[in-house]
Amino acid sequence: MERIRGEQLVDSCSFKEVIMTRLDRLVGCALLVVVVVVIATHIFRPLGRKTKDVFGNVANQMDTQQK
Repeated sequence: MERIRGEQLVDSCSFKEVIMTRLDRLVGCALLVVVVVVIATHIFRPLGRKTKDVFGNVANQMDTQQK
């Protein structure tokens, strides 16, 4: 075991293993972000459609009242 950055003890490992660990972590974070975005899109898309319909109806009513 070697000491790296103070008190942290780690086994000796190659540079390639360290890079793969970082890459795995990065890929995991990217997948998590993708999952959150997909879920948020499915939740908020219907709300956006309802809002668009409501404001479209209000705009049409205001337009007909002015004529």
